[in-house]
Amino acid sequence: MSARAHDASDTALAEAIASWLEQARGGAAPDVVAFAAGHPAIREQLEACLTLLAPAGASTRPIPAELGGFRLVREIGRGGMGVVYEAEQVALGRRVALKILPREALGDAERAARFQREIA
Repeated sequence: MSARAHDASDTALAEAIASWLEQARGGAAPDVVAFAAGHPAIREQLEACLTLLAPAGASTRPIPAELGGFRLVREIGRGGMGVVYEAEQVALGRRVALKILPREALGDAERAARFQREIA
């Protein structure tokens, strides 16, 4: 990428972040994924930056209504191992915490072992 193109990309990224922050200060941060999709040339960089800026507990991805036998209620946390949702186990009618690992964790023996330790 040329220096000029790099500068234009940096400027576009800074302007988009400033716009998102202004909307967030107005009361409701826009959905990160949807907002980033509106900026296709810098979408990946913008999504990565905004995910870091999103308030704790704010969803950065649309929550599916159901996953397996669970109805997802809301995101309650996220960290290095994945995202934790408050969910209802439909068959038993009980509230649970459901951790969803990121795709990158699939096939990673170290992460799989860490997850097994967490659930033991």
